[in-house]
Amino acid sequence: MRFKSVFGSIVMVLLGCVGAQAADGDRWQETQQGRKFWFRVVSERDATVAYSTTGKDQPQTEDFNYLGGRVAHNGKAYTAVAVDENAFRGNVKLSAVRFDVTVKSIGATAFYNCPMLEKVVLPDHLASIGENAFAGCVRLGNFELPASVSSIGDGAFTLCSSITAFEVAADNKTFVARDGVLYRGTKLLQYPLAKSVSRYAIPYGTTAIGAEAFYGSTKLEELHVPGTVRAVGDFFAAKCKVLTDVYLHWNLETMPKTLYQNFSRWDGDDGLLTLHVPVGWSYLYTGAQFDNFGKVVEWDAELPDEWCGQKVKYSEYAHITRNVGKGRVSYDPDTRTFHLDGAKVEYGERARASLPSTTRMSSTATAASA
Repeated sequence: MRFKSVFGSIVMVLLGCVGAQAADGDRWQETQQGRKFWFRVVSERDATVAYSTTGKDQPQTEDFNYLGGRVAHNGKAYTAVAVDENAFRGNVKLSAVRFDVTVKSIGATAFYNCPMLEKVVLPDHLASIGENAFAGCVRLGNFELPASVSSIGDGAFTLCSSITAFEVAADNKTFVARDGVLYRGTKLLQYPLAKSVSRYAIPYGTTAIGAEAFYGSTKLEELHVPGTVRAVGDFFAAKCKVLTDVYLHWNLETMPKTLYQNFSRWDGDDGLLTLHVPVGWSYLYTGAQFDNFGKVVEWDAELPDEWCGQKVKYSEYAHITRNVGKGRVSYDPDTRTFHLDGAKVEYGERARASLPSTTRMSSTATAASA
């Protein structure tokens, strides 16, 4: 009888231990650094968890000394490796957050619209930052992206209106900051909204502009777009508070059709927007897709020797030859001159008299570092 009782107790203990084991995806609350956080089990086998939410608020506090590191649950030690989607979204007290080196990913909208967040220190082994992860953090100041980051989602820093310049570790192989603007290769990802200039010329050679890259700019009045741009993300220059002038440079026929629909002002008065196109090209800019511009005007868009610190090479400019009425227009890349039936013509104000307004001259160019 005594044996059965002892045996039964052992069985109950074992069953209790089995019942306490967590499964992947389970969520529970534990205390870390004196605060209760919600966690999600990423891998029970690897004992890894992510800061998560069950629809309940994470701690409303002014400062997280470190997110990451170890946390114990039911006698087992887990490592916090991620911050889940929406985990700290809308935290109205959080002003600073530092991450332990164990954190490898920050999920989409993880810190979305944290209005008091001013300081972020990212960990050395961070690999990814999700879409809109820090969007709407209007007080967030400058910070450095570590070398380990290889993925950043669209709009990760949308409406972070206090960033004056992006900083990227010199040995990061994926991202780079050019004059404080965040790039991935030839794609402009995010313009720092607090950059203290009223005029910005996107560097020659930029081929794409990310979604919401200039969204909500409070200082930018004039934006120049080079003809090398081939793709743009949604709302890349929407809701710009003081934007009045957009200048286009060459290669207009190859610019994406959606380019022109992404410009708007915060106050909704898009009639204050003027689109400037090279002389002889205004005929392309009629129709409903340009209704968000108050007017379209032509300007003397000269072929530059240098563009934003880069020397422009015209050696690979295609030898343009197009029929224009009964004449023939060609471009000589060696002398950078246009010719109509062999006679040199100027590209500028005199082009009105020399070339018909319906002339289409598409071309390609390359840029090399100065």
